[in-house]
Amino acid sequence: MNPKKRSYVFDFDSTLTSVEALDVLAEITLADNPKKNEIIQKIIDITNLGIDGEISFTESLERRIKLLNAKKTDLPLLIKELRQKVSPSIGRNKEFFEQFQQLPSWFTNLWILVVASIYGIKGTQIFKNNKK
Repeated sequence: MNPKKRSYVFDFDSTLTSVEALDVLAEITLADNPKKNEIIQKIIDITNLGIDGEISFTESLERRIKLLNAKKTDLPLLIKELRQKVSPSIGRNKEFFEQFQQLPSWFTNLWILVVASIYGIKGTQIFKNNKK
């Protein structure tokens, strides 16, 4: 193993940002929905099923996204919100990320690319977990 080559693996949600991106997206897409709280509770329940291993990560993500009814037009507001919620520790370690520009993540999405780009991390350096 090359001692100079290192990889660092961490999750995007609640690590690179101080929030869960799907929670922020839910607030955006469900803002005018009278069943907002009920739908958000369903999202939380599905998340917990995935965490407990009762359903796969892929199924959990697909089911939660369907409940959101998100559109591409929601992404600019999501990105704006996530840019304001970058974890303070990430900002303090900007130099580290510039030196070791590899960001593995659970899944590659536009908001990950945009927030990561603030720290000089390119889309070609972001890897997704394909485990189902």
